[in-house]
Amino acid sequence: MEDRKLTVRAVERALDILLCFTTRSDLGLTEIATQIGLHKSTVHRLMATLEEKGFVIRDAATEKYRLGIRIWELSAHMSRSDDPAILLLPAMERLRDRLGETVSLYLRDGSERIRIQAVQSDQAIRRVAPVGVRLPLSVGASSKVLMAFATEEDREDLMNGPEWPVFIDPKDKCASISIQKITNEKETRAMSKGNRTMGQDEQDQQLAKEKGATGRVQPFPGSRKVYIYGSRPDIAVPEREIALHDTNTPQGVEHNEPLRVYDTSGPMTDPGFHADIRAGLPALRTRWITEREDVEAYRGRTVKPEDNGQKPGGKRAGAEEYPGLRGQPLRGIAGRSVTQMHYARQGIITPEMEFAAIREGVKPEFVRQELASGRAILPSNINHPESEPMLIGRHFHVKINANIGNSAVSSSIEEEVEKMTWAVRWGSDTVMDLSTGKDIHTTREWIIRNSPVPIGTVPLYQALEKVNGEAEALTWELYRDTLIEQAEQGVDYFTIHAGVLLRYIPMTAKRMTGIVSRGGSIMAAWCLAHHQENFLYTHFEEICEIMKRYDVAFSLGDGLRPGSIYDANDEAQMAELATLGELTQIAWKHDVQVMIEGPGHVPMHKIKENVDLQMEICKEAPFYTLGPLTTDIAPGYDHITSAIGAAMIGWFGTSMLCYVTPKEHLGLPNKDDVREGVIAYKIAAHAADLAKGHPRAQRRDDALSKARFEFRWRDQFNLSLDPERALSYHDETLPAEGAKEAHFCSMCGPKFCSMRITQDIRAFAADKGVSENEALAAGMQEKAEEYRTRS
Repeated sequence: MEDRKLTVRAVERALDILLCFTTRSDLGLTEIATQIGLHKSTVHRLMATLEEKGFVIRDAATEKYRLGIRIWELSAHMSRSDDPAILLLPAMERLRDRLGETVSLYLRDGSERIRIQAVQSDQAIRRVAPVGVRLPLSVGASSKVLMAFATEEDREDLMNGPEWPVFIDPKDKCASISIQKITNEKETRAMSKGNRTMGQDEQDQQLAKEKGATGRVQPFPGSRKVYIYGSRPDIAVPEREIALHDTNTPQGVEHNEPLRVYDTSGPMTDPGFHADIRAGLPALRTRWITEREDVEAYRGRTVKPEDNGQKPGGKRAGAEEYPGLRGQPLRGIAGRSVTQMHYARQGIITPEMEFAAIREGVKPEFVRQELASGRAILPSNINHPESEPMLIGRHFHVKINANIGNSAVSSSIEEEVEKMTWAVRWGSDTVMDLSTGKDIHTTREWIIRNSPVPIGTVPLYQALEKVNGEAEALTWELYRDTLIEQAEQGVDYFTIHAGVLLRYIPMTAKRMTGIVSRGGSIMAAWCLAHHQENFLYTHFEEICEIMKRYDVAFSLGDGLRPGSIYDANDEAQMAELATLGELTQIAWKHDVQVMIEGPGHVPMHKIKENVDLQMEICKEAPFYTLGPLTTDIAPGYDHITSAIGAAMIGWFGTSMLCYVTPKEHLGLPNKDDVREGVIAYKIAAHAADLAKGHPRAQRRDDALSKARFEFRWRDQFNLSLDPERALSYHDETLPAEGAKEAHFCSMCGPKFCSMRITQDIRAFAADKGVSENEALAAGMQEKAEEYRTRS
């Protein structure tokens, strides 16, 4: 019996190996072992058998495998059979040509449907699931067709199943991950029978898969996802292309080219991507990571109850664990650094660097130089292959970060994942998970597996949760274990408050608001309780050794940042900054990437001093600031008070701005607060890019201004940072569709619109064959004559 189990297991592993070739044509042993989570020796034995049977072929020159002739023989036999995917293809092509839509062929398999053939339409924007994908029968137009032709008994059995039905709330315009059960049984049954003419619109409203989790995010209106390809086919850099209408002039039609803008939303806004947060995002960087042959897969640490806020040794209960496929974690081979800074200093331009260079519109060599010098970072933990490479540095676009995370009294995993997808949809370049409540480990896993942007954390928060919130109970060993736990999950950068030294704590006694950083206050409490130096400072070299094996970047925390205008630029803040400069040099010695966190609350006349000192002391390591807030008198509007400071400090050289929401100082932000914070900071970052003269920054301003002057209202909305709000505000007073063509808005009306008057002057000048200034002078003279005549 045991021999039979071993044989079955061997067959399963062999089939898993063959499935690895569904996305790649050639694979090495290390790549295969990493994908399926087996030791290389086991994979080698299985590959030898598959090669002997003709299912794979090994290239002696590259030592990589590809599918063998036996696979093609089986495929050819399948094609010669009565395969409906082959037989029905001509009819599907005719139907596609007649309807202009993608035509798909599905087969029902139990409670699922399998897409076995597809004929794509030529429309620019279309939603496509790949051939071979399994989808639930509980959603989608094709499911309704299959259910309509099923027997009554089959329908009853299927609809009584535990997975039926779960749908996205169709009222949720974000269409992200709101999970709602349909409780009206009659409505559900009516949807599954009788209606055989469901269209794509209805299918797009029902995006849930299996248990209802979907990561799909509604694309912006008038936009489509496009890709720019690099030196190899797997470097496909996303951009958002905004379509623009032509301009009608007296001389004829002027064509306006579409505008491409930086896109952070990941594959979730790609109509060809089937989004499902239970499966996560594609592992974009796995091949790049493994082909360097400096990493190893290993058996990671076991998840403990205390990782999720449970008592040690207790039963692991609480939130559902992430169900998607998760292989063994990777780390650098002993003695090897796998950081992007290390490669840059070796003169290597990695695929990650090329990808990020294309996003920024610069040469890859320039990116390599900035990383090697420490003036920029590329956060890219090798265990977060889903992330799309991006740069944080003052010579690139100013980036923004959105903070999310639960607390002991508020929020759930579903809400936090939704906040993350919502934040990146609106343009957040990174996201920090600052969870301090239950299920910290599980929440983080769901977020990372579904995040196309780098994820940051403050490991100290989880470490404190493991000791029931008692700062004095923290130990280096516990903290070290937490670092490894989070590095194995794929956290891209850690905020580490190693600059809060024992001798600096008395400096805060004169402050109005004391120590306002959570991490800073935790370490201050530990130092005072033990009357010892901060263990993050004394063990900093050991932390570097961990960081460089996973390529986790430092975000050196400003635990003594000012929490009020009164405390700005004081002695404690500057003393900590000097220590952060010292720690930067130590991290760079290990080739670990570093950025420096900054304040806080700073009046406008003191902002530039912060940047100048940071650049001098920290040798131009990227600066990452929380605002700063420029006044303390506006609770509920701190996204505005801080965006003022953020725009200024970004102009002076800060690389990334941490957003502030309207809930700052008041409560945990919800989804709407996240949107407000992200948009406020996108404005600040863009204003800073304009002030710095970033070569790509003004294109969008110019395109929107041109659309505004030409009364192309739809283009104005679509070019804005928040098209939905722009449209909503316009339609509050002029909702009619004809108003989208009008040469005025409700502010001035048709007679007093300055832009319409200017257009009239230009038209008059063109008719008279004179310059605009001459036309103005002539017009004024005509009006004067008219006035004299009437008098």
